[in-house]
Amino acid sequence: INGGFEKFGQLAYRASMTLLVAPKNYTRANSMNTAIGYSSNIIAPAVAGILYPIIGLGGIFSIKLALMAIALCILVLLQIPQPIEGRRQRAECRRQGSKGIINRLGIFWSEVTFGIRYLWQSPGLRSLLIITTLFWSALNVSETIYDPMILARTNGSSQALGAVSTIAGFGGIAGAIAISIWGGFRCNVRGMLVGFGLVGIVKTVFGLGQSLFIWLPVQFCSSLNFPLIESSETALWMAAIPAKVQGRVFAAHFLVYDLISMPVGLLAGILSDRFFEPAMNSPSLLQFVFSPIFGKSAGAGIAMLYVLSAITMLLVGIFGFRISQLYAIEKDK
Repeated sequence: INGGFEKFGQLAYRASMTLLVAPKNYTRANSMNTAIGYSSNIIAPAVAGILYPIIGLGGIFSIKLALMAIALCILVLLQIPQPIEGRRQRAECRRQGSKGIINRLGIFWSEVTFGIRYLWQSPGLRSLLIITTLFWSALNVSETIYDPMILARTNGSSQALGAVSTIAGFGGIAGAIAISIWGGFRCNVRGMLVGFGLVGIVKTVFGLGQSLFIWLPVQFCSSLNFPLIESSETALWMAAIPAKVQGRVFAAHFLVYDLISMPVGLLAGILSDRFFEPAMNSPSLLQFVFSPIFGKSAGAGIAMLYVLSAITMLLVGIFGFRISQLYAIEKDK
């Protein structure tokens, strides 16, 4: 239920940004939004950790509700422009109302599938959908096994995991501030693809590392790139899709990603537990060939899968430069 309402909010929020921000500032605005997310990931857990022993879970929920009430009051006071949406389909639905439920269902189904059809009929948006889904799916593999890899490599140290997660937040904030000031690449496609490649390279180094000495600076560098990726990609979607249809098209985009990311995440867990870890922790061809790189201890197999996902991200970024339809998105604006 919570996830469903979050999707509604994300769709409305992204579509509203298009109406509030000039196209030339899409990248900056999205980068500032990324900074807010990273900041809350650093500050909120620390504050909750301090308050929990004092006021308990009930007190923390009371603070959460109070903050939500303040946010809602601000939202009510804001003047967000609304897109000029044609009434043709709604009028058609009313006209068809007397002709039976079949016609009404047909119109409803046309509305539901509009986003998918809109994306697929545009070569540029179709290419953007495919290339971004490939990247984020590969990233989802690495994110799924990220915590288990660190815990396995450090004998279950929650302090090590917390340190790496915290430095990731600081890296994300630094990257978001830099993009907000700089404004990003003039070509958002290039900015997105460069970010893909850099993340692939840095995460490969992260997977090869086996201690905080490597992980901390590398994780900081990795998180630096995500504001560039997210702001460039979101700016492309926002600029390429008319405001009046963004809700339906963004919903289709999220749907495609969710349908692919869920099984990919499950597959990552199965592969790490059932194949890579046993193969690297016991005598096998995989251990013989790759143990000089990843070692033989707990987490070696997970690290190998992590590096494979990172290399996939790098290849997606390199391959993206050869897709001319991506560049056509900005040329057509």
